[in-house]
Formats: sequence, C-alpha cells, structure tokens
Amino acid sequence: MKKLALTLLLSVLVSASLKAGSGEVTIIGNSHGFKTGELFISAESKHIVKIENNKFKITIPLKTNPQRINLYALKLKKFLTFYAENGVIYAEVFKNGFLNKSHFSGSASQEIMNNFENAIRADNKEKFYELLSLNINTLPGVDYLTRYRRNLTVDKVRDLYSMINEPLKENAKDIKAYLDTVQIETMEKGTKAFNFRWQQGKQTLSLSDFEGKYVLLNFTSTACGPCWKTYEEMDELEALHGNNIKVISFHTDNGKEVWYNIAKQKNIDFNCTSLWEVHEKEKALEVYNINILPTFLLLNKDGIIIDRWSGSLNTKKILTQIK
Repeated sequence: MKKLALTLLLSVLVSASLKAGSGEVTIIGNSHGFKTGELFISAESKHIVKIENNKFKITIPLKTNPQRINLYALKLKKFLTFYAENGVIYAEVFKNGFLNKSHFSGSASQEIMNNFENAIRADNKEKFYELLSLNINTLPGVDYLTRYRRNLTVDKVRDLYSMINEPLKENAKDIKAYLDTVQIETMEKGTKAFNFRWQQGKQTLSLSDFEGKYVLLNFTSTACGPCWKTYEEMDELEALHGNNIKVISFHTDNGKEVWYNIAKQKNIDFNCTSLWEVHEKEKALEVYNINILPTFLLLNKDGIIIDRWSGSLNTKKILTQIK
C-alpha cells in the first residue's frame, strides 16, 4: 500500500511540474572509467562532460520540466536515457557495464523510469500495466507506452491514450499514429509501397517520385550494430547501378548528429539518400511493420514491393532481380 501511495505521489508531482516551465538541472556524478571527452550530454544542445578525479558536475538548461536527456559514450557508441527536472540529479556512470550498471537518481520522473525498468527486468506484465495506468500523465508514462504499445492490446493502448491530458498530448503523437494505422494492412510482397514524403533542402519529395527506377529501401538506426555493416555496400550498389536503382536509407531514430559522428570515426562516407525527418514517420514505420533492423524492401519500377528481408545486404540477389 505504501508503494502504491508513493507511486501515485510521484505521478502527481511529475504531472504538476509539467506546468512549471523550463529551468535548469545540475547533474552530479561519479565516473568509473571515463575521462573528459568520452561522455557528452544531449539535451537541446551538446554538452561535454568534464571529469576530474573521477567526478563531474554539470549544469544544463531545460526546455521543458521534466525533460528526457541522453548521455552518450562516444567510444562505446552507446547512450543512456534519463529524466531530469529543475534541481539536482545524481549519476553513477560505469565504462565497464555502461548500459547495465549506470544509474541516475534524484528526480521524480527518473524514479518512475526506474520503476518501469524494474518491472521490465522482472518480466512482470501486470506491474508494468499498473505503472502505465498510474503514470500515464507523466513524460515517462507516455514514453513507455510509446515504446511498448505493441506488447499491449489495441484496446488497452486506446484506453491509456484517452487518459493523457495536455500538454502531454504533444508527446503522444506516435501513439495516436499507431492507433490511426493499426488496422492498415502491412506492406508485404506484391503490394504497392506506402508513399511517404520527406523534406530534402527546399524540396518536398516522395517515394513515388522515383517510379521508373527500382528502389532499395533500407530501414536502419544509429544504435543498430549490424546496420553499420551495410552502408558501404549500399553506396557501391548505387554508384555502380544508379541508372537503374535508387537507394534510400530510412533512419528510424532521430540521432542524426550522433550518426554522423560515428560514421566519421568509422571512415564511412555514405552518399545515398538518408532520411531523418519524414512526414508521418511513425505511420510509415507502422505500415511497413518494422520490428527488426536492418530491414530491406526492394521495389520495382511501378513502386510494387518485390522482395523484403532483414539482416545482411545481398547485392548479388538484388542484381538478379533488377532488369
């Protein structure tokens, strides 16, 4: 009963703080193995973490209160998400065991996130749903519903979404897109590819603009290790056969700056079209039923899907399919 009361109190505190506007947070931490230049915090901008005697203290502005923040370990090519509010948050960051051992404390939102993670590690679905119900009007609640909506029935997702109040509705766009498209037939072989649009400079382009050519559509992500093995092959495919095939790389995440930093470290000069800001991005991911990365779709000159697979890029197979 005490735990339930504490969870409810945390939820109320976080919901109330959403109206408090922006501010700043001071992060006080202990570094176990990291040195200055190996960690940076990404909020509205990039902040290098300066470490002295295995300790650090950094103050960053918050655009919203609370706010979702990422801590990146450059050499490890990994990142952690935590939640910060006005005031102070404490961190223990481990180079060996960065994802599993590092932890944050000191904010109500972070405590809610920790409760979600404990339920996930324990594979306690009832507890997880209870936490969603209690915390749906918090930023972590909306985030975890977004991430794990496919583990729930559509009716449960719809009920939880209906409980979300302003201003959090703005953070729940992906959930709405999921509910709007959940009945749409997924894109499989023999179907016309969903014609999403994107901004390229001052132009608005769409998938259908490339009809008349074959299209290799690659769904990828910055944090996907196997995805990084495919970029050079895709580059070579378009460089040698660009008169007949267009290669488009659809980034499912929004880590554009981090992706380019990693690409520079790996000496990858990727010249194919890379999509980050796609109109109705979540809808496209739902329609194409993207659950595994990398996923490839090969479209014929009429925009019909003629092949779909996940994993490695099989250039020889592709070349036998395009004429």
